[in-house]
Amino acid sequence: MDSPFQSHLNTNYTPSDEEIKKISTFLVEPLSKLSRLDSQINDLLKERNALKKSIEAHRALMSPFRRLPCDLIREVFLWCLPTDRNCAMSCDEAPVLLSRVCSDWRQITMTTPAMWTSLHIPVPDLSDVEILSAKTKQRTGVVHEWLRRSSNLPLSISFFGKSGTEQLNSGLLFKEVLRHSKRWKRMRFEFSTDLVQSIITLSQDQVPTLESLTIINLSDFHSVLLTQSFPPSLHRLSLIGLISTQRLGTLQLTHLTIHHRSREGPEPLRILKECSLLTSCDLSLPCGTIDKRLVVTLPYLQELYFHEVTNSADFFTHLTLPVLRRLKFRTSLGLN
Repeated sequence: MDSPFQSHLNTNYTPSDEEIKKISTFLVEPLSKLSRLDSQINDLLKERNALKKSIEAHRALMSPFRRLPCDLIREVFLWCLPTDRNCAMSCDEAPVLLSRVCSDWRQITMTTPAMWTSLHIPVPDLSDVEILSAKTKQRTGVVHEWLRRSSNLPLSISFFGKSGTEQLNSGLLFKEVLRHSKRWKRMRFEFSTDLVQSIITLSQDQVPTLESLTIINLSDFHSVLLTQSFPPSLHRLSLIGLISTQRLGTLQLTHLTIHHRSREGPEPLRILKECSLLTSCDLSLPCGTIDKRLVVTLPYLQELYFHEVTNSADFFTHLTLPVLRRLKFRTSLGLN
């Protein structure tokens, strides 16, 4: 653009008042032209975006994923589920996320029971009783619908409630989970005494497919006594907190964890004697008085983790572990 002020452009020249008027007059036409160009550019951008949107929509029709058989898509969706934990009730991850992409994906997700067999249930923890009650009812409804979608498949559920809140907000949720006890496969419960008691009093007929069970009693004051025997299907058992047991019954356990938060707990040798198929064991409990005639042989045990709460010297002299490969020992006793 030719300008009468070309020689002064991009310099430190200071124009006079008369020159400023001339510059303003000179810029009228360029500014008008710039405005017209901006308008044209905006129109072109709108046209471009509309064209691009149409192209992308047509390309989406040719997507290879759309042509995959539903059974293969189901398999892909199953691989989207977390493998190191249970599924969360969250719209940010599978399966809920997948059900919100499009109607076809939603149909596939909702008609695939295996997508809904895993669930983590955090119990609401709110100070306002009314809000807490409403939130609990809402979450119970979600759990009900989630488990309904799983049809009759085995379930993997983790249930977590903070100590002291269970009486207010765990009952409804636990009852919903309890309704499906015959489908329990891998279960983890963390809450206080009353609900722990409800679990350990279940009969074998009520949990016939249970393979893995973790119970954590969050109470620091109230102990529960394990009286029922577990089903033959159980292979992995963890009892943590104030949970007492003198015997587990004849079990097919291969993995056993018992952490007892007291100096008076179950006698470990008698428990191990009933679990001859163990391959790994993790114990943290007092040894108590040991029957000197008792010798326990665990022919398959490869890993033993032992936390000494009371003197355990006699405990080890009564154990025969022919294939032990890994031993981890920790003590809470002083050097004396």
